[in-house]
Amino acid sequence: MKPQGKRRICMLAGLLVLLATACRPDAARDAGSIAEAHRPDLVPLVRAMPTSSMDEPLAVEFDVDVPSRNSSPTLMIGIRVNRTDDVPALEALVDVQASGLQANVSMARLESGGWKDVPLLRLESIIGEPARTIPIPADGRITSAWLDDADVLALQNAGLERPGDTYAQLAFAWARNPSPGRYRVEVQLHSPLTQLDPYHPELLIAYLRRPK
Repeated sequence: MKPQGKRRICMLAGLLVLLATACRPDAARDAGSIAEAHRPDLVPLVRAMPTSSMDEPLAVEFDVDVPSRNSSPTLMIGIRVNRTDDVPALEALVDVQASGLQANVSMARLESGGWKDVPLLRLESIIGEPARTIPIPADGRITSAWLDDADVLALQNAGLERPGDTYAQLAFAWARNPSPGRYRVEVQLHSPLTQLDPYHPELLIAYLRRPK
């Protein structure tokens, strides 16, 4: 084969490789890079959650960006456990819900004059009545929690959840429509969560999944 023919074949092969790369779905091409690039202080985020009563609050500072197309504009603050291979983890979380979560929670936004409190809400369910949201009092005291549904795709894109994993989530506060910026959440448990000891619970701050 003449040198010109060999060069032509090599050029065609290279072009085919480039076209194949360009035609791959973005999700497949970027699956690894998205997780690697995600900042640990950007929502969604997780932190190890103590299960004993706390003398001092667990404080987390983070940035909030606009929600994705799959996310609701409501930010949840809660606990998650991985129940992929451990169904009793969900039962333990439901037991925490039934026994009543005793804690304090607060959220603040960093503004030019310092930290400003962000109003938080909780979900109240009464048998025979529609569920409703009510404000969490100014002192941040909470005595209940509810099973919730964070945006799984956002968690996967952040590298915080693998496809095929199944997590159970228990929310104890919502923040509606937070503006992009710097925030701080403080959580202090007043009663131990010994039911969750075997399941390595995590504090979860994430947007809820947008209803279809």
